[in-house]
Amino acid sequence: MKNKDFNGITAQAALSHAARLLYRANSPARRQTKAARIERDSVSADDIRSYKPMWLVHCDNERPGTTTNALRSIVIDNLVWYLDHVGKAECGRNEIVGFFHYMNHGHAEPGGRWGNPSLTKAPARATLKTYDSHLRVFFKWLIAEEVVDVNPLDRLPMPKVPKKKVQPLSSEDRNALLRAASHSTYYPKRDVAILQLFLDTGVRVSELCNLKRAEIDIAKHRATVTGKGMKERRVYFGAKTARVLQTYLLDTKDDCAPTDPLFLSDRGRKSGQALTRSGVQQMFTRWNHEARLTQVRVSPHTCRHTYAIEALRAGMTVLQLQEALGHEKIEMVQKYVKLAEADLERAAKQYSPMDRHNYK
Repeated sequence: MKNKDFNGITAQAALSHAARLLYRANSPARRQTKAARIERDSVSADDIRSYKPMWLVHCDNERPGTTTNALRSIVIDNLVWYLDHVGKAECGRNEIVGFFHYMNHGHAEPGGRWGNPSLTKAPARATLKTYDSHLRVFFKWLIAEEVVDVNPLDRLPMPKVPKKKVQPLSSEDRNALLRAASHSTYYPKRDVAILQLFLDTGVRVSELCNLKRAEIDIAKHRATVTGKGMKERRVYFGAKTARVLQTYLLDTKDDCAPTDPLFLSDRGRKSGQALTRSGVQQMFTRWNHEARLTQVRVSPHTCRHTYAIEALRAGMTVLQLQEALGHEKIEMVQKYVKLAEADLERAAKQYSPMDRHNYK
């Protein structure tokens, strides 16, 4: 007796029927029909809204990072806001072009860009590039999800960002900032410890803000930081930084647990609130109000830049610097090498023994 399912169809017949369906679905004529259909080159604003949470989860699974995901969310929200603002139900190439045009000029509209009265200045070119990058990734993901067939940014040029030469802090600049930090009216022991840790390790501002007390090892002069992509690495600091960190830790030991944030906000000594990125930038602004440095940008990134240059001057190899800074690609470190070489060239010309002495 032949094997039958509950409908009385033989297994052999079922397999044969499935094979015929599979052939028809993948036949040359069927493939030609698929290729000939009109490609979807736009996506509705409603679909952008509904797919955003899924995309953010996908991005977080690929490369975890709350700060980057928050920025991705803002980019998509602003795109949807713009589509509503101009009355567009679909988003394709023309709408993307209009979106970036609005980004460049929307600050001049009544009410400011995105309807925010505080956004009355044109965005930086780097901001435009960031938006462009995130939108390219978002539409690429929509293609993979078969929501759209064409990435509307594919044939659009990426915004060009002029390369700015970041001037490192001189020894005099660093001393002026350290003096200003020690005169802080908020919490001088904390401020000095923060500034020295920035200058002595080159950590990113997000890495410093996320540090826990237990992640500082004073005896071994090292800290464990969590960088981009939730990757941990160890950074090392010198004896002077170890001393100021020890002083700060002892001063706060009664109020904090090992799992608490290392650096608390100005009001966080009672609430336990960690220092934020904006809080750090406000500190740098306060310090420079006293230091009055006008020839160099005063920021956490300048400290990172200064650390890299000083490390190369002291003999650190490029690979060691790459590891210390937490860069995945060595190309990111090459800019520091070029600056260090230019610095060496200037020093060699300035201190040339033959030029400085009158040999006969």
